[in-house]
Amino acid sequence: MSNKDNVETYPLDEFDRQARTAPCGVHRRPARRWQVLLPILIVLVLGPLLAWGAVELLGQNESSTNNSASSQTTSSTNKSADSNATSSTADDKSKQEEKAKQDAEAKAKQEAEEKAKQEAAEKAQKEAEAKAEQERQQQARQQINNLKQTAQVMVYNTTRENGKAGSEAKKLTNDGFANVKADNGQPGNLTTTTVVYTGEQNKALAEEVARVLGINSVQTAAQAGVSAGQSVAVYIVG
Repeated sequence: MSNKDNVETYPLDEFDRQARTAPCGVHRRPARRWQVLLPILIVLVLGPLLAWGAVELLGQNESSTNNSASSQTTSSTNKSADSNATSSTADDKSKQEEKAKQDAEAKAKQEAEEKAKQEAAEKAQKEAEAKAEQERQQQARQQINNLKQTAQVMVYNTTRENGKAGSEAKKLTNDGFANVKADNGQPGNLTTTTVVYTGEQNKALAEEVARVLGINSVQTAAQAGVSAGQSVAVYIVG
């Protein structure tokens, strides 16, 4: 039996079929030159491109980061500036309000002081006027008292009723008049009981006589058309 006869045979499978159609031999077909150079060219071309892309990407990221940081810094600066401006405006407004308040208080104080000074001046003026009037009255009273001691006062009865002149003269004597005389007389132009006087210096004395006797009419002798003697005279008419 030959060696060929000793080989067992099997049905062909897919690997057997592929082996029959594929090239046979232990050596592969030599590679072409472009197939060898292509990977090197790819590395030489793509390497720098990838490196450049990486650098650009990093640069963009850094620029974006810087821009973002700058934007944040600017925004923060703007916010800080706005905050400072707002705070400054608020401070200025507060200072203006405080100054306005102080000015108003100072003005009110000044007006109050001026008003107090004016009231004090008016009060002092009124007190001075009152004091001057009191002194004038005191002087007038002193002058009248002096005249009551020296001036002669005549009381004339022009009616037919006896004793009227003496009764009025007694009232004057009781009031302090030292030189009083009673007599009968003519009424002249008079139609009512009147006190007459001569000279402006005797007017105050005539008014005092009228006050004591309750007589409302006081005239000069020339107006009454009668004589007032040396100073003052009373004409009882009725």
